[in-house]
Amino acid sequence: MKLGKIAIVAASLAASPGYAELSSDTVFNILAAEIGALYGEVDSSASRLADAAIESEDLTLLRRSLEFVHAAQDWERVQLIAEKIFALEPGDARAGDLLGHAYQATGRHQNALEVFLKVVEEHGTGVAAFASLATELEADPSDAAIEIVDQLRAQYKDNDDTLRLAARMYLTAGRYDIALETLDKAIDRAPQVMPWYLAKYYTAKRSGDAELAEEVLQEAMAAGPDDVFVVETFFRTRIEQQADNAEVEAAYWKLAELQGRDPSALVGKLEYAMDSGYSDFASEAIVQLEMAGLPEVTIRLLQAKLAENFEDYDSALAIYQAFGEADAGYEIAVVYRAYLLQQMGREQEAIDSLDAKINGQSKYADIERFAITKLDLLERTKRVDDALASTNHWLQQFGDHAPIYFQRGLVSIRQGDFSAFERDMRKTIELDLSHAQARNALGYELVDRNLRLDEAGDLIQQAINLKPGDAAFIDSLGWWQFRKGELQSAQRTLRRAYSMMRDPEIGAHLGEVLWELGRTEEATRLWAELAAEYSDHSVLQDTMERFLR
Repeated sequence: MKLGKIAIVAASLAASPGYAELSSDTVFNILAAEIGALYGEVDSSASRLADAAIESEDLTLLRRSLEFVHAAQDWERVQLIAEKIFALEPGDARAGDLLGHAYQATGRHQNALEVFLKVVEEHGTGVAAFASLATELEADPSDAAIEIVDQLRAQYKDNDDTLRLAARMYLTAGRYDIALETLDKAIDRAPQVMPWYLAKYYTAKRSGDAELAEEVLQEAMAAGPDDVFVVETFFRTRIEQQADNAEVEAAYWKLAELQGRDPSALVGKLEYAMDSGYSDFASEAIVQLEMAGLPEVTIRLLQAKLAENFEDYDSALAIYQAFGEADAGYEIAVVYRAYLLQQMGREQEAIDSLDAKINGQSKYADIERFAITKLDLLERTKRVDDALASTNHWLQQFGDHAPIYFQRGLVSIRQGDFSAFERDMRKTIELDLSHAQARNALGYELVDRNLRLDEAGDLIQQAINLKPGDAAFIDSLGWWQFRKGELQSAQRTLRRAYSMMRDPEIGAHLGEVLWELGRTEEATRLWAELAAEYSDHSVLQDTMERFLR
């Protein structure tokens, strides 16, 4: 298979327009790079191919090498090659997009903005660079950024892309009236497009206008009664509002009608309803899901949850207890049973039930879920010493295991013992070089204490490299930038994290950065929105007390 791919690479190279002018060394480097990539040696292959392509000045080879260095996240070479392609062919959309990303990676945001705008001007809003431009503008919704958006709206006559961007920008900037006007225009032009209604609903909700939000939701239901996303929004909204059981039930059965071919899609919705106190229709719903072919293990767990909701705890315990070790869902049943026992006030029995699964085992991986549950139960009841004793016992029972040190470190930091936490995080990393969470946890705690910031930044960046899409890691990076005094970079990074996960701690951090930038009104509005949902979140409350008291 790989020999065939190598032959294709060679044939493609021979067909390149500038092939005849290439030196033998260049040809060798290109082939070595392509072949190396086939065998997973991306970084070294990328650099060899990039250097060879730059020497050749052949557009085909430059474009090929650009993809390699981009995959390797070699931003220095991405910039060098993309600039060269852009100079040879200024309208190259892909090179322009990656050049902008290279500028972003090195903090040259104004350069990135200019490149993205140039590509969009050349190709319109249907290229990747427009999405990149939108991300760049949303990272700092300043008056200047909104002015650019307004210019794009005029230039492209309010097409869908510019309207969508404008609505998001106005919302982020707290200009709710303009955001709503923009969405009204989109709905008037395309009343059959349901996402516009939902965007308007959430904008009205964010603005605090509950009456308008309800009006928009009703409009959406009238315009799209068979749209799954509209009906689900209605269903969840009614649950949040603690509406009459009949209204919630009707919305659920409508979803069942729309998603009946995929019963698994209904499980989370039914669980949400039951967890919120809507259990009257759940028994019939479970029967219907069973008839639709939902796996037996899921049916049994739903039946146990329903019994819990009706406070028939003995029946729920019996269902959990009936799971055998060979059954699918066994670990989940053990964990759920332990939490139920604690809820019933039988805390020690819950702990003992988990110990029975842990003791005598030889592999920590086989019992990790039980161990984490036990620590959680102990910490919920303030038995921190017992939690530490358990992790120490497991180290004796199972030997040095990174996950045990990691869990012990988390217990220590919650107890306020930073030294013990740091030792265990370093031991975790020593045992498992790919443990991203340990790197981030240690980096974040160093930042939060304003200690060894250079080392903290390295740890956080390593965590992001291992797990690029983690919002918590990106939040740590933004908090580190804030501690370093890089307020604009911190704002951009934290906005990105917050857009990925609307978390109260990330929002607290973002608000603090905005406050320091002088955008106190936006910070106050952000905190107030979060406080309405997370009134007991300690980090958010502490932040608000420091700035708003």
